[in-house]
Amino acid sequence: MFAIVNVDANWGIGTQGDMLIHLKSDLEFFKTQTMDKTVLMGRNTYESLPNKMPLPGRRNIILSRHLVEVEGFDVVHSPEEAMARYAETAPEDFVVIGGAAIYKMFLDYCDTALVTQMHRSFDRVDTYFPNLDELGHWVLADRTDTIHDPQVDYHISTYKNRQVKFWDSKLF
Repeated sequence: MFAIVNVDANWGIGTQGDMLIHLKSDLEFFKTQTMDKTVLMGRNTYESLPNKMPLPGRRNIILSRHLVEVEGFDVVHSPEEAMARYAETAPEDFVVIGGAAIYKMFLDYCDTALVTQMHRSFDRVDTYFPNLDELGHWVLADRTDTIHDPQVDYHISTYKNRQVKFWDSKLF
């Protein structure tokens, strides 16, 4: 299982239920990393999708206590149900895509985090991703050179989790 996220210079990921910025080049990277995989998202991330449509070419899972059935999506109502879907999938093909509550629940079970790190901070950020540089069990494994985008420069960092937790349903 791995996480993929786009953060600003302060590890901000969102404002008022939406991404901070929609970088076309980063969205292409996201697509290549998640295509033909299972993606796990929360209700807010689902609601931020264009027309609330599933991401094509991927198995889309929403973890929500309130949603019952959504066409094109597999809706689960607990972390245990989400992990049951994970058990049906090759570990490298299960991707945590947000939002903040979903990252918080599943980040310790991810062996890798692909982090697009923008070279600027944004105003009015209300949602953050944990700063992996400050967590001792996450180590920077790789970082691209700066990618120059007309909207904002960024680089992509690959972090590895040295202490991946094994799933224990009693934790939730």
